[in-house]
Amino acid sequence: MLYSPKLKIVLITLLILGALAVGLYAVVIFWPVADAERRSDLIICLGGNTRARQEKTLKLYNERYAQKLLLTNQSHDYFLKNGVSSSNIYVTSVPGNTFEEAQYCQKFMEEHKINSALVVSDWWHLRRVKWSFETVFQGTGMGIRYISAQPEAAETGYYLQAHRIKLILEEMVKLLGYWVRY
Repeated sequence: MLYSPKLKIVLITLLILGALAVGLYAVVIFWPVADAERRSDLIICLGGNTRARQEKTLKLYNERYAQKLLLTNQSHDYFLKNGVSSSNIYVTSVPGNTFEEAQYCQKFMEEHKINSALVVSDWWHLRRVKWSFETVFQGTGMGIRYISAQPEAAETGYYLQAHRIKLILEEMVKLLGYWVRY
């Protein structure tokens, strides 16, 4: 059967759009990379969406996953008000971005002879966190696990909601920038 040139263009366009939609669906569904929580020497709470990250960090601390906290680019007040001893909290201001936070955390852990850490961030940010930390920590033998500040999404289609897709697309652009820059 012969198709007109216009029909071919329409079919090819639909095929490309369909492939892009399937690809985007796959990226969104497989984007989250959170690890299971495991006892560690340190909990690192990255700056950013501070309240959700702080709440998850405090929960991990109270459940005794680690007894030392490293807070980047945020105050320790929330933790002090919630019963964490100041002797268990390290606070630092790391200018820059997630990759530079990873570099700082690697040096910090090396200087303090810390072998393992849980890194707390938002589910949509964890893929960039994981790439940054794995790049920086490569060959150190230190164990890093990535913990989502938000609870696991159980309902079908959770990651397909428009605002969540937007977060993932923004992170994809930032991650691409990291691959190019670092």
